[in-house]
Amino acid sequence: HLHCLELATGAELWSLACGGKDVDSTACAVGDHAFVGAEDTHLYCLDRDGGVVWRYATGGSVESSPAVWDGKVYIGSYDGYLHCVDAADGAPRWRFPTGDDTDSSPVIVDGRAHVGCENGFLYCLDARTGERIWRRRAGAGIWGTPYVGDDKVIVGADDAFVHAFSAEGDSLWRADVGAGMWASPTVVDGVVVIGDWDGVLHGL
Repeated sequence: HLHCLELATGAELWSLACGGKDVDSTACAVGDHAFVGAEDTHLYCLDRDGGVVWRYATGGSVESSPAVWDGKVYIGSYDGYLHCVDAADGAPRWRFPTGDDTDSSPVIVDGRAHVGCENGFLYCLDARTGERIWRRRAGAGIWGTPYVGDDKVIVGADDAFVHAFSAEGDSLWRADVGAGMWASPTVVDGVVVIGDWDGVLHGL
């Protein structure tokens, strides 16, 4: 279920069953609507009262969290695609073949969509058209959401390395943290912070 709570009291206002499947996706609220993916293969658009405005069926379970940019919603799926649909009505705009289960959540910066994939590829796409701008490969799968900022794209991978690329896809550095990662990195005051499978939090 997706639950909506009253912020002041925690009282539940409504809940949505989402096909009776797990909801690993984090909802993205924009204006009067919320967008969320579910393992019943659908991307949902909901109104403030929890009513389903539309739902879009991908070809597989959705564990990615949606990004909303320029009137469009972007989300990955187990079907091996990054999907782009219209935020108003869920009409498909384009889909890009990532080649494997895509749990990573897309990040849109400067008209570019960045997303990782379980086949170890990190993609940078034109967010308007879905055309690939560049692709780079880590040594193993990528589950986390990339950090995009300061002209860098940084992601942790299951190969136990944190990988940093320039905005144009050039390799800048990689750091061996000793264990695989499903976490998403963040950057605070110039320090990359990420956790690993061994229960260690790293600052790079």
